[in-house]
Amino acid sequence: MGNFALNQFPWSFVPLFMELARKKSLSAAARSLKIDRTTVARRLDQLEEHLSCQLFDRQRGEFILTLQGRELFAAAERAAQELSVLGTEAGDAKFAKGKVRLSLSEHLLAAIPEIMIRFSELHPDILLEMATSDRHLNLKRFEADVTLRISRTSPVGLYSRKVGPIAFRVYQRSVDTGPVTRFLTTSSERSIPNSILLALPEIEVFACVDGVLPAREMVKAGAGAALLPRFLGDKDPDLEACSNDIDDQEFFLFLNCLPEQRNLHRIRVLFQFLERELKQFLALT
Repeated sequence: MGNFALNQFPWSFVPLFMELARKKSLSAAARSLKIDRTTVARRLDQLEEHLSCQLFDRQRGEFILTLQGRELFAAAERAAQELSVLGTEAGDAKFAKGKVRLSLSEHLLAAIPEIMIRFSELHPDILLEMATSDRHLNLKRFEADVTLRISRTSPVGLYSRKVGPIAFRVYQRSVDTGPVTRFLTTSSERSIPNSILLALPEIEVFACVDGVLPAREMVKAGAGAALLPRFLGDKDPDLEACSNDIDDQEFFLFLNCLPEQRNLHRIRVLFQFLERELKQFLALT
């Protein structure tokens, strides 16, 4: 267990530590463990004193793992993973390698459902839990295990792999003819970028839409045109590109996890699968 491989390591404290890391509050951890919150606090103090390091930061009433805490959590997860196949009930044996939580945008999942289905078919011993919340789940707060993010640069402090570039074009309904005059912007960017105006000089802002999938549905309903990723627009027979790639939209798809969790079996398997499959997927768009 690296820094925590001590001869007299207090193993009995690990379930309490892991529950507090997941629940992020003394009261919630105490309820889950069926002990009082004073006992949780006292045992945490004893564990931190024994290890001579702080495992949690107290932020706005929540217990957030420090770097040392994340290292211990990852080490404890690896140990639990190795022991999980011992004494499992028949119902638990199906997911003997555990659960992996993947956070990705709703519109990305809408474009790659076959890839995610294939993973679960190839790895029935791993339960894949996909979160498509508009809020980006935080790896460092253990809200997710792996994230797929479209951004200009790789995130800081994470193990990250650049899967490939994401190209954008302006799309309208395939049945529409004539010049494009109406454009749907996002709520955060209410003006039309110059690169789009150069390609479509007659367009004006028609409405603002929060979200890629809602914007696509508005375009298909006849609201005008919108900037969409090619992996979504090119595959929709109801849409037609009315511009070439918008050059100033330099975005990439990144696959991310915590450095200390990258070697966990369930995370490593998903990471390798997604990197391979998504590179092929993006190469076709």
